[in-house]
Amino acid sequence: MNPALSILQDLQSQVDNKDWHSVINECSNLLPQHPNSPILWNIFGLGHMRVGNFSGAKMAFTEAIGLKADFAPAHFNLANVFRGLGAYEEAAASYKACIGLEPHNPQFQNNLGNLLIKIGKPGDAVVHLMNAVKLEPEVAIYQFNIANLFKSLGQHVDAEFSYKRAVEIEPKNAEFRTNYITFLEDVGAFSEAKHQVEIGLNFNPSSPELKVNLGYIRLREQQFQIGWELRQQYWKTRQPTEPFFKTQRPLWEGEKTGHLFVWAEQGIGDEIMISTCFEELASRCEKLTISGSDRLLPIFKRSFSKKIDFISKLTAPPDGKFDAHAPGMTALGLMRPDAKSFKNIQMKNVPLVTDKDRTAEFREQALAVADSRPIIGISWFSKSDRNGFYRSTSLHHLMSALPKGVVLVDLQYGNFEPAFENLASELGHVALSFKDIDKWMDIDDLTSLIDACDEVVTIDNSIVHFAGAIGKKCNLLLPLGSDWRWGGKDETSSYWYKNVRINRQTVLEDWGSCLSNLALFSTNKLT
Repeated sequence: MNPALSILQDLQSQVDNKDWHSVINECSNLLPQHPNSPILWNIFGLGHMRVGNFSGAKMAFTEAIGLKADFAPAHFNLANVFRGLGAYEEAAASYKACIGLEPHNPQFQNNLGNLLIKIGKPGDAVVHLMNAVKLEPEVAIYQFNIANLFKSLGQHVDAEFSYKRAVEIEPKNAEFRTNYITFLEDVGAFSEAKHQVEIGLNFNPSSPELKVNLGYIRLREQQFQIGWELRQQYWKTRQPTEPFFKTQRPLWEGEKTGHLFVWAEQGIGDEIMISTCFEELASRCEKLTISGSDRLLPIFKRSFSKKIDFISKLTAPPDGKFDAHAPGMTALGLMRPDAKSFKNIQMKNVPLVTDKDRTAEFREQALAVADSRPIIGISWFSKSDRNGFYRSTSLHHLMSALPKGVVLVDLQYGNFEPAFENLASELGHVALSFKDIDKWMDIDDLTSLIDACDEVVTIDNSIVHFAGAIGKKCNLLLPLGSDWRWGGKDETSSYWYKNVRINRQTVLEDWGSCLSNLALFSTNKLT
């Protein structure tokens, strides 16, 4: 049924050498002579899978299974094909078939666990990833995968143990150590994170990921110049969601120039932070073009001098139209090389300018129910993939910490209005949802709504940047593992926005330690 052992050994050698086209050609020649060989069909499918021909691979693996129903490798390969095709339920069924045949195979357990995470079944995934670790505890990737899952589930002790094991087993693996460092920062273990960066750089001194980690540590320590320089390695990592701008024009280094193009990168909050130096950038060049998210263009155009040209981040001027370029965060770093440079914000403090007609309209609606009570805008949720669950607090926890009787304005994006209104009523607050505002897409209206409030209380999401940039008094609620933008654990005010007061957790995930000392700016309005 199967070809001679010597032939299969030759084929295996081609597989080991990843000579996939030779594998496919050899199998094509052998299959007419051995049409009932499940091993040959499986190798044939593997060749097709590796060159990206998933339909051919699927056919070959299915043929192998038809010839030998208990052939676990073919089930496993078919599962991988289904996953590559996005047929996740079929992939899960095939992985389970593998495990039914070979329950002690750690790779089968690991792959099923990873797939279950992808399809939103983390609880089921734990079982299989833990099985892989128990079967092969000295395989670093298995420790790494379960560590990432434990982190997402908030199982910090288990996550730390597994991250440590992963980097102990493979101390030179920069990806494993980088994720471990990110975890340590997210749980507020900054000293250990710094130590791990130093260890990692000893093994991988040229690792861009580790240099970026060190850059953020330096920025948190207010060693801005070296921090920004290290952060430039960001573009050599796999972190960017958008590519580096392709141009023949030179990267700007802060010198006086003709036409400067500063292009948007990262998220809305970063774009707002970068806007604090727009006017300074304009003073360094004859003409300034800035690209930004379409949602921000109306407020940018209203707020800054007419000599700045704002365009959509989906477009870019041709090379012949500008002399130098810079990513937004690079430009920001050149303007903020030391603590003293932040005084430019404090002295000039050119805030974003909201639509005053809309602000007056929203303010009138709020005053109609306020009866001289404080009008407080609140936001409590972040959808950040990395650490949104650390940044977010429960709505009940936040509302309960605020004085009874205040008017609460819902600034949170997402469909939270029913819960917001019901809970506010239950706790003795007045709720204003402003349901007609799209708080994700319509930033112009959202910033006007923020401006209509007496003050804002928010977790670390875009709302703090909007409030800070329009000059609205704001209490920022930070987790123990706060972002580098907000400085060290002893900082109680923001050097980015002078109107933002910082309130920090002192115990991981204990918002009570943060909210218990919350001091509103407008409580003197309470009757």
